[in-house]
Amino acid sequence: MGITSPSHIQASAFQPVLSGKHDLLIADHAGSGKTLAYLAPLAQKLMEQERGLLPSGPLNVPRVLVVVPTEELCAQVTKVARSLASGIPFRSSSFTGGRPLATQKQALQRGLDLVVGTPGRLTHLASTGTLDLSACHTMVLDEADVLLGDAAAFAQQVEPLRKALPPSARVLLVTATMPEPTWLQVQAAMPEIQTCTGPRLHQSVPGVREQVLDCSGGDDISEETGFVRKAERLVKLMAENAEPRTIIFCNKIETARKVENYLKRHSQATPTQTPTPRGRPQRSMPPDDLQQQPQRQSQWQSQQQQQQQQQQQQQQPLVVLPHHAAIEARLRSGNLQAFLAPQGSAPMALVCTDRASRGLDSAACGHVVLFDLPRDPSEYVRRAGRTARGTSSVGTVSILVLGRQVKVAQQIVARNERQLPIHRLPTLPD
Repeated sequence: MGITSPSHIQASAFQPVLSGKHDLLIADHAGSGKTLAYLAPLAQKLMEQERGLLPSGPLNVPRVLVVVPTEELCAQVTKVARSLASGIPFRSSSFTGGRPLATQKQALQRGLDLVVGTPGRLTHLASTGTLDLSACHTMVLDEADVLLGDAAAFAQQVEPLRKALPPSARVLLVTATMPEPTWLQVQAAMPEIQTCTGPRLHQSVPGVREQVLDCSGGDDISEETGFVRKAERLVKLMAENAEPRTIIFCNKIETARKVENYLKRHSQATPTQTPTPRGRPQRSMPPDDLQQQPQRQSQWQSQQQQQQQQQQQQQQPLVVLPHHAAIEARLRSGNLQAFLAPQGSAPMALVCTDRASRGLDSAACGHVVLFDLPRDPSEYVRRAGRTARGTSSVGTVSILVLGRQVKVAQQIVARNERQLPIHRLPTLPD
C-alpha cells in the first residue's frame, strides 16, 4: 500500500482496536489515515480468528460491519479493505442502495468476513434476514458525526443495526469532527467508551494554505449578482492555479449546476496558459556547470519534464465534472473515477456538494475551492480535508465570500493559523 510508517492515529489506535474490549472513538483530522487505523487491526483480528488463535463463532457470516453515510465513502473503505486482503486473506464486499439487490444477496450467501455499506441498504438486508449479524463482534460507524448527528434518518437506520448485534459486540466511532452535542449523546448511550484522538482534531490539515477571496462590490446587490461576481473570480482563480485536480464545493445542487455551466462556457473559451517571462527564454539545455555533474543534471532534467507536463495541462481546456445527488448514479460514479484516475494532459475540476467531503480520497487534489461558505464549522474541516492528504502533502483552500461572510471566513483562517480548533472540542476522557 506504499506505507512505510503509521500515522499518529494509526499507531495509537491499533492496540485498542485489536484488543476488542471497549467501545472506542477514533477522531483525527481529515487525511490522517483513520480508515486504515481501524481496518488494519480488524484485519489482523480476522486473520487470528481464521487461524484459531482467537475464539470465533461461525466463519461464514460477517464478523465486522462498517456503516458509512455515502456510496463514495463505501467505495473508499472497500478499496482499502481489499488492499489489506491481499496480505491478510479475508472476504469483504460493499452494500449500497445504488447496486442490484440480487447481486448483494448472492455475495452474502457465499460468505463474507467484513461488510461495508450505507445504513438504508444494510438495515433492509438485516430486517429481511439476509444479513446475519449474530457473529459480528465489531460495528464501525465511519463519519460517526454524520451518522449520529442532525440527520435523524441516519440515526434511525443505524439503531436497528446496533440492536441486531450480539450483546458482546462493541462499536467503533470514526470521525474527523465530534460536535459537543453529538458527543454527549454518545456518552449517554456508551458510558464506558474510550477515546483515541489526534492532536489536530477540529483543525485544518497540516500543509494547507488558506486564502479568503472577497467577492463583494458593486451597487447592485442580489443573489444573482453575488453568484456572477463569485463565478467570475472562480474563472480567474482557475486560470491562476495550475493544479491538475481541483474540487469546488457548493451548498446546493442548484448552485453546483450553475457553477458547472458557467465554468464550461468560460473555461473552454479561455484555456489557461502560463506566459514565458520576457527576457528569460526557457533553457533547452542544462547550464554548463551541470553537464559535468550527472546527479544534478538528472535533477535538472526531471524538473524540465515536470514543467513541460504542467505547461501541457495549462494549455488544455478545463474538464468540468459534476458530482451530486441529482446526477444518475452511473454517471456520478464515472465522473468520480475520471477525477481520481492518474493525471492526464487536461486539468479537471469536480463541482460538487458536501457529498464529496465524505469519502473522496485523492492525493492529486491540490486545490479546494469553497464557492459557498459551509453552513457549520465541521463541514469546513471536512471540505478543507480533501486536499493535502498524507503526512507530507500540501494544498490550497480558496474561500469565495460576500459581505458579512468575509469576517467569518477570516476568523476561521486566523484560528487555523494559530492552530486552534475551528470550534469547541468536546470534553473527552483521558
